[in-house]
Amino acid sequence: MSIQPALFAQLPPQPPMVDPLERRKKLRDECLKRAGEAFRRSFTEFVIVYLTINGRATGEQIREAYAGTSEPQPHKWQAAGGVYAKLRRDGKVHEVGRENSRIYGNGLPVLELARTDESSN
Repeated sequence: MSIQPALFAQLPPQPPMVDPLERRKKLRDECLKRAGEAFRRSFTEFVIVYLTINGRATGEQIREAYAGTSEPQPHKWQAAGGVYAKLRRDGKVHEVGRENSRIYGNGLPVLELARTDESSN
């Protein structure tokens, strides 16, 4: 007689599987909410101005430039991801390529302002 079936019968049920992308989105949105409306407005405006002046840039480059300002700073920089995602959904910026992070070495999207009908004339 084996003891193993009795041991496994005592294990608690497994928690439901969570989609990693949904979990990441939820955490990003929670960070943005915690950072506050002042940060969201200030950082959104900063991203638009930064890309207008500098053209293409990664989020890392924008974040480093913003961190040097006296504007409201987030508790966690994951909050910036919520701003980038909203700008992309609204069609204000778009991804034009990928570039390796100077800090971590991972691939980052290169962002650029989206052209509007008025600016292309």
